[in-house]
Amino acid sequence: TDADNSEWVVYPQDYNADLGAHTIVDPDAPLLSEGFEGTWPPEGWTSTGWDQSVYGGPNSGSNWAYSNLAGSELVAPTLSLPAGNDMLLKFFHRVESPFYPQDLTVLVNGVSVLDAVNLANSSYEEASISLASYAGTDVTITFVAQTGTGGWDYGVCLDDVSVEAAPTNPVAELSTDALDFGIVQVGQSASLDLTVSNTGAGTLTGSLTSDVTVFAASPADISVASGESAVVTVTYTPSRDADDVGGLTLTH
Repeated sequence: TDADNSEWVVYPQDYNADLGAHTIVDPDAPLLSEGFEGTWPPEGWTSTGWDQSVYGGPNSGSNWAYSNLAGSELVAPTLSLPAGNDMLLKFFHRVESPFYPQDLTVLVNGVSVLDAVNLANSSYEEASISLASYAGTDVTITFVAQTGTGGWDYGVCLDDVSVEAAPTNPVAELSTDALDFGIVQVGQSASLDLTVSNTGAGTLTGSLTSDVTVFAASPADISVASGESAVVTVTYTPSRDADDVGGLTLTH
């Protein structure tokens, strides 16, 4: 059951004959959430050629999945996707060394949904894949490392794998949470760019305002389609010989 559809039976004090357990399921919880922090392979997963936390590093926590053997497979438990919902497969990946690019393939029911070639990012990047075409079916997700012969070869790292419902509303993400203009003389100005991305559904519309008049955003009004980004230029024009700190608010 869930929190809105649960039933309880109340008995007199010290009545133990019918005691039991009641589990409430969070309807918004991901279908899959794996950070590779426990035993290897994780419960329900199978691994051929992948290992836990050999080289590289984690995206979060202390552990991650790693492979340096072409053809090695890491297979997630079979999932039953709800009908009528757009589910997203998300995961973070990086290479062990940017000087040794890696290839990575992601399969759903044996069919490739991602062929990443010549990956060279030594910091983790997130990948997001729509599973909308598989709604209402059972799926098996497989990560296939495509580079290396094992041993001392360099490899690829994988962490924080999830399958969750795609957002149904616009979601704003900013390229940074702080802009440092450095030293700007009174009577002069300096500008920096801020990228606003819409990682949700629908169109993101909003306005940017500053709580300090020496900072201004242009354009102040934005409209960003799903999956797109907009660049906003923030300009600092000091009016006094002092440090200025302000906040920029996106209202949407």
